Amino acid sequence: MCYIDIDIKREDLQLPDYGLVIGGLYNISKNIAVQARWEYGIQDLADDYKINIPDIGDIDFINLHNSSFQIQLDFTI
Repeated sequence: MCYIDIDIKREDLQLPDYGLVIGGLYNISKNIAVQARWEYGIQDLADDYKINIPDIGDIDFINLHNSSFQIQLDFTI
């Protein structure tokens, strides 16, 4: 597998992005809770984006999606 470092400009992306979020909350005690969330972008951000690599030619990005994972610790006073 070959990895290539590419800078993609904001104007080349298909925006706005939208996605799905799944998560949960667990109360450890009366004053402490932990939350976790995972977000996956549904929008293919670079559907029409192509790069040219010497000796290979044009390459299309098949899937380019945002994804994030968050953990939050809550304290109540």
